[in-house]
Amino acid sequence: MTQSAIDRASVLYSLTDDVEMIKKLKEIISVCPEFTSVLVNPTIDKEKKFNIIDKVCEKEDILPIIKNFLKVMCEQDEIVELMDILEEFEKLWDKKHNIVRAQIIFGRKPSEEEKTKVLSEVKKHYSDYDVREEISVDESLLGGYVVRVGYNETDMSYEGCFKQLERKLIRR
Repeated sequence: MTQSAIDRASVLYSLTDDVEMIKKLKEIISVCPEFTSVLVNPTIDKEKKFNIIDKVCEKEDILPIIKNFLKVMCEQDEIVELMDILEEFEKLWDKKHNIVRAQIIFGRKPSEEEKTKVLSEVKKHYSDYDVREEISVDESLLGGYVVRVGYNETDMSYEGCFKQLERKLIRR
């Protein structure tokens, strides 16, 4: 993430705080990567790019302020950072709304009791926040779980515990 993307996300957030519209734009980009490919392509003139932006935004009911933001990004040849900007926008929105996103990765499919236990630990640790969890399975962990919240990671996987034990033994 560049400082430029962070700054542009702040500008976008100052224009609108409609996170659903940003999610919609991210979905458009995910479903149709050609959209950004065309906007990034230096051989296509800006008028054609603006027409494409107009058509996509009209068809998908994207706010005019976001449409204009996209045009400015094209004008300044910065559209390549669009996904980073949208990701940073969501982080800003979460921060302003006191939300943390916890990614919980289990080594095997967890039972409801395991999910509840881990989630309650996370919620206890982040008691001042509204915790939104994303649960997934990565069998390469062998067992246990890993919790990622922002830049913090708690590794309670078997592999992580083995590595911690190895470090302790090496220090002796």
